[in-house]
Amino acid sequence: MIRLSQEYGSRWVDCQLMPIGGQWCYCVGIVQDIRTNERKVRIAKGKVKGYVRRNPDGKLEVFPNDPKNPVSQINRLNIKDFSEWEMLTTAVKGWCEKLKAQTVR
Repeated sequence: MIRLSQEYGSRWVDCQLMPIGGQWCYCVGIVQDIRTNERKVRIAKGKVKGYVRRNPDGKLEVFPNDPKNPVSQINRLNIKDFSEWEMLTTAVKGWCEKLKAQTVR
C-alpha cells in the first residue's frame, strides 16, 4: 500500500511587520491553512528573514526577503474569530494591570 503524504502548515496571505529591536519583529496578518484553506488571524514574533535598518528619523524599518514568508515564527498565536480576541484582550489587560501593580511598589 502506498501512502500519500499530506501537506500541513499555513502560509501568510497578507501581513504587517512591526520591528521591536535587533532582527526581531511582530508579524500580524492573515494566514491560510494549506490543507483546509481555512483563514485565521495570526500574531507571530520572530526574527526577520531579511534585514532591519534605521531610517533617517531613527525608526526601524523591516525588509523581508520574501513578503509571504517574512519571519521565523518562534512564537505564534492564531485567532479564529473576534470573540476569541475579545476574551484574550480582557485577560491580557487584567494581567498587565496586575504586573503594573506589582512593579510600582
